[in-house]
Amino acid sequence: MRASDLGLSQESTDCIVRYGAETLYEPQATAVEAGLLEGRSVLVAAPTASGKSLVAILAMLAMLEGGGRRAVYLSPLRALVSEKRIEFAAMGKALSRAVKVSASTGDLNARDRLVGNVMCMTNERMDLALRKGESWLEEVDLVIADEIHMVGDPFRGPTLEMVLTLLNDGNRQMVGLSATISNAPEIARWLDCRLVSSTWRPVKLTEGVYDGSRVEMAGGAGFEVRSSSRGAAVDLALDSVAKGGQALIFVNTRKGAPSQAGRAAAAVSRMLEPDHKKELQAISGRVIKNGENTGLADELAALIGKGVAFHHAGLNEKCRRLVEDGFRAGHIRVLAATPTLAAGVNLPARRVVIASLGRYDGRYGRNMPISVMEYKQFCGRAGRPQYDDIGEAIAVAEGDPREAMERYVLGEPERVESALHHRLGVHALSLVVAEPGITADALQIFFDGTLGGAQRGSMEMSEPLRDLERLGMVETYGKRYSATRLGEITNRLYLEPETAVRFLEVVESAAGGQHTLTFLYEIMSCSEFFPVLPLRVAQRGAAYKLVERYGDQAVWYVDPEDVSRSLLGLFGWIDEETEQEISERYGIESGDTHRAVESARWLLRSMADIATYARLPDVHRELETLRTRVIYGVRKELVPLVSIRDVGRVRARALYRAGARSPADVAAMPLDRIRSVCRVGPGAARRIQSGR
Repeated sequence: MRASDLGLSQESTDCIVRYGAETLYEPQATAVEAGLLEGRSVLVAAPTASGKSLVAILAMLAMLEGGGRRAVYLSPLRALVSEKRIEFAAMGKALSRAVKVSASTGDLNARDRLVGNVMCMTNERMDLALRKGESWLEEVDLVIADEIHMVGDPFRGPTLEMVLTLLNDGNRQMVGLSATISNAPEIARWLDCRLVSSTWRPVKLTEGVYDGSRVEMAGGAGFEVRSSSRGAAVDLALDSVAKGGQALIFVNTRKGAPSQAGRAAAAVSRMLEPDHKKELQAISGRVIKNGENTGLADELAALIGKGVAFHHAGLNEKCRRLVEDGFRAGHIRVLAATPTLAAGVNLPARRVVIASLGRYDGRYGRNMPISVMEYKQFCGRAGRPQYDDIGEAIAVAEGDPREAMERYVLGEPERVESALHHRLGVHALSLVVAEPGITADALQIFFDGTLGGAQRGSMEMSEPLRDLERLGMVETYGKRYSATRLGEITNRLYLEPETAVRFLEVVESAAGGQHTLTFLYEIMSCSEFFPVLPLRVAQRGAAYKLVERYGDQAVWYVDPEDVSRSLLGLFGWIDEETEQEISERYGIESGDTHRAVESARWLLRSMADIATYARLPDVHRELETLRTRVIYGVRKELVPLVSIRDVGRVRARALYRAGARSPADVAAMPLDRIRSVCRVGPGAARRIQSGR
């Protein structure tokens, strides 16, 4: 099927051709035949790199041409939301008609305003919009849910399941995009979608198992790989590079990523041409510039100069983007990454190496086999369209290679099973808030219509509702339920009911003095905070010093043994330690620091709002001051100064040393003095002086 056969306007057809899809791939053509362009709901279950993104774009173009108002693109990953915003915005620029793209990946208390007719967001952001009843929801005519198999994820799946159940009201076109899953027909029936199931991909995929000397591929073919002291995964990667390809090594720990990259560095460097090394040095320099001077960034920069790199959540966003762009452009030849990359941005390689088919599971205290679905996600990155005729995915066997072949290479992905029954209470509360006076029967009918209800026959709601009553979130009037004021606030703040009750207990116990240790310890003790990094032996002394220093201000005793590295790092951050110092002292990398700050700013705002509910204005002010310190990473005396536009922690400290204590003091400073102190040009100095 050709783009010119779709019946779209010439403008849209030209846009599709510029996208590189003059002729549609098989799954794309099948989706069109299923009624995608006529507004039919479809579920596309097809391998990675089979062209599912174009399915989304076709649905958007058809909706806009048909007079539709808004399309929403949902993803479980922030990186993917950002990538799609850029991709869809480029599509909009290619069209003369107005296509305005917006995205929301900020914290859950962000006061962002989504605008435009193509809106990209995380599943959690959409859930929050539904809870708040945001007005633009009424104008959504198309919902595209990417990575829809994540509905079975035990942590984030229930939110996606609720979002899809609420949006799938028969008045919107639903387009689900998924990797191949074994029970796709069941998911399609639940969503009332036409199923498009395909195993086609543009680059043929071959899968195999390596036993330390020989690779056995599915179907009986095989080849020898020279083994070395570098390890099996690196040997496989170097074999691919020597044949002119790139290699992506998936490892199961953060420590493993730089380790594997380091083992490959010298050998890859010897294969590079001089001109190629110049490109790598340029990337390396940009990593140094954007890496906050941390040891991790220095290590990454040094490895990139040799043609290899690593990728994990400890890197900040700018460094991760530089690695992705460098690998995508072919400059970086070997990339070692943690599993998050497999479900994230589009980053294919000729050969994918799965370094281990096991991963440590804290629930069992030992390594457990990864799922077949996760293995298939890894394999999906093998093969670069337009570059490779074939993609290779090779797993390193740690036991019997025949068992690995049978289970993973020849095996079927697991069924997607709903995990909503573990989170019924929090999601029941959202419905009670949205529909005051809702009956238990109505709640039962709604939850029976979820995937969990379809799979389990019925969802038992009596116990979750009793728990909500016990926690003071809902109250009954006969057979009807209404949310209490605390329940409404809990729902708006996107908190677990148990967390909100604990926060209320904390703020009611805080009176007079400073409670920094209590507040930060409590937000890190709740289930919503991420990441919680466990204390290491090397940081035990710092934990005891922290409790000794701030213990007299705590509402309750804090056991130093319960202090996490995340808590140490956040205290270091608000004490104006640099990211490099935090990394060296507490073993917390830049990316983790940024995520901890984001979690803390959301939860401190939530605790402050609960203090307002409890009519505790002094506690609210203390929490808001602490929240500002967390956002900017400053001590208390700099809080007034960081309220000035263009003034962050560095400039605020410089102004403070120059004698300024408030925006009024800065406004009274001569422009030349501001320029000298803040090291800025005249325009920025005027903005700082005016406070705007």
